[in-house]
Amino acid sequence: MTDARSDPAAPEASLGDLQAEAITLLTRVSRMQRSRPAANGAAAARATDPIDFAEFVTQVMAGVAANRGGVAVLAGRPGSWEADKLRDMLYSTVGEDEWALAEHRTEPVVIPLAIEEVLIDAGEPEEYEPEDRAQEIVRRAQTAGLSVDEWLTRWNGREPVFTRWRPLMKPEDHYDEQVNAVENRHDDAYTALEARYPEDTDYSVYAAEAEQLDAQRDAELAALRERWRRRYQRYATAFEAAVRAKADELGVRVPLEVQVETDPDRTWDARQNIAPGWADADRLAVRLYEHAREVTPTALLTTDEPDTEG
Repeated sequence: MTDARSDPAAPEASLGDLQAEAITLLTRVSRMQRSRPAANGAAAARATDPIDFAEFVTQVMAGVAANRGGVAVLAGRPGSWEADKLRDMLYSTVGEDEWALAEHRTEPVVIPLAIEEVLIDAGEPEEYEPEDRAQEIVRRAQTAGLSVDEWLTRWNGREPVFTRWRPLMKPEDHYDEQVNAVENRHDDAYTALEARYPEDTDYSVYAAEAEQLDAQRDAELAALRERWRRRYQRYATAFEAAVRAKADELGVRVPLEVQVETDPDRTWDARQNIAPGWADADRLAVRLYEHAREVTPTALLTTDEPDTEG
């Protein structure tokens, strides 16, 4: 059982209470006063002038918009005229570059980095060879249930097949496949060991060789895991540096955190645990993420440093 006032799935239940709290708080602020400087520049003995409440509200809304990553996120419905007015107000404060709102942010910026996702996306477009292009056109036409001529007619003379995606890594070069290769070699060695010793062989002789095979497998797996962990850590370090450099450029003053798992045995689970809606909830985090993805070399994940080449 959950309390509706704290349940994210039921925001309407607490909206009225929150609005009342906000009105009460803002009313208190509107009654505050500030000291008027004396003629000699010294502060007045007591507060006498009302604060600039309109400026206060504008700064508050700038902070709210910055925490959400932009003004557009605050519009709860298409065509919101209130959102348009709010945008005009904030533009008068920070200018029309919404990223200037970053200076007003008060909440930390949390950016999840899924190494597995980077590896899945790693690749580049390449042009088809003429023969491959012709085969691809045939395949797409058959999938659509059309002849090649009928399928090409739909494109009105435009080129329907330009490039294809070439993965940066071959399947056998991925960590999981390399782990499988070690396990398969171990299984083959075990099979060969069993074939050398009949069933009535002294078990202690067999066990000694079996333990040696197990130790060799474990050492290979540990070295492989550490090799990939270093790769992931190099990428994560460069990614975070890019995030922080861009954040400094935008004037972000709040704490930044890049959440990343660099243990290759745990990166897949870490990817699954990332909240699916994080990109919609914080546009600033998304901008920093996209910038870092763009400038951080993917090769850091697929190559070793010269002194770690194994």
